Amino acid sequence: MAELSTAVADSTDSPSGSTNVSVSPALLYDITPRAGYRITGFSLAATVQGTLVAGGGDAPGFAFNYITLSYQVQHPHGAEGGVLSSNFQQEHQMTLGAPLQWLDTPSGFHLSSYVNLVANGGFVPDPAGGEPSWSQSIAGVTMRDVTLTFTVSPVPEPQTWLMLLSGLAAVSAAALRSRKRC
Repeated sequence: MAELSTAVADSTDSPSGSTNVSVSPALLYDITPRAGYRITGFSLAATVQGTLVAGGGDAPGFAFNYITLSYQVQHPHGAEGGVLSSNFQQEHQMTLGAPLQWLDTPSGFHLSSYVNLVANGGFVPDPAGGEPSWSQSIAGVTMRDVTLTFTVSPVPEPQTWLMLLSGLAAVSAAALRSRKRC
């Protein structure tokens, strides 16, 4: 998602005083857990900062920003989800994640982001009756510190399950014998 480190819509150089910018970077990871392990969850986190400056004038301008982070697991037991923020100026964390108890075979992991920025300048008439002008509007999004983390755990081997079941059977047999003695 490096393509989206910064995106800006600036109405200054637009003849109509309006600018719309869309950015949609995506990444696809092929994930194959090592033998004896499975992916049990993941989290995606990013720090985002928004910029909104609406132009002034008799017909004020406006600025709008919108960002989504989403994922899709390409697996027979696939999962998907996402998170969004819109009309923000402050810096904040965007996070999403999910438990993935069944990822023990090769899978595809698709991460994407969608950003839409709109900046419409404000209309400023000329007091002398000349050509009107537009006052600048700016909408922006900056994303940084993107971190993708997978949680992995070992898959018990069949011998482990056999020992567990044998132990439970032995405990049950001992409990039955002690009841018969009473």
